[in-house]
Amino acid sequence: LCKNCHHLIARHEYTFSVVDDPSPAPETSRAEPREYTMLCLLCGRAEDSISILPDDPRQMTPLF
Repeated sequence: LCKNCHHLIARHEYTFSVVDDPSPAPETSRAEPREYTMLCLLCGRAEDSISILPDDPRQMTPLF
């Protein structure tokens, strides 16, 4: 909002979703990552994804 006239200059639109893994392993069947998106005509688009597990399996180094 404009500080002088309170005109709406731009609006951020946020979305949240849970990524559905088509073939989850039994031990991680409820550990799908959460995805966040922000869209604004002035700022652009931003995305982020985070795991709800203490150790994100997507960030682990493969052994082989």
